[in-house]
Amino acid sequence: MHTTVKALMLGAVCLGMTGCKVNKTQEGKLPEVNVSAKSGQLPEYNVQGPKVEMGSKNETVKVPTVKVKTP
Repeated sequence: MHTTVKALMLGAVCLGMTGCKVNKTQEGKLPEVNVSAKSGQLPEYNVQGPKVEMGSKNETVKVPTVKVKTP
């Protein structure tokens, strides 16, 4: 029920927005910025992950038998 109410409200908002008419009245402009900086350097890291050993072995698994009787 709560999700349904949210969906209906979202639908009403979308419907209301489609009825608006938008006209651009002025062009936008980015500000002028002067930046001077020396080149930097990222830190270095030596990362070693854990040692992982993988292998396989055979196992015997007891599987139950299923009998089906048809009527």
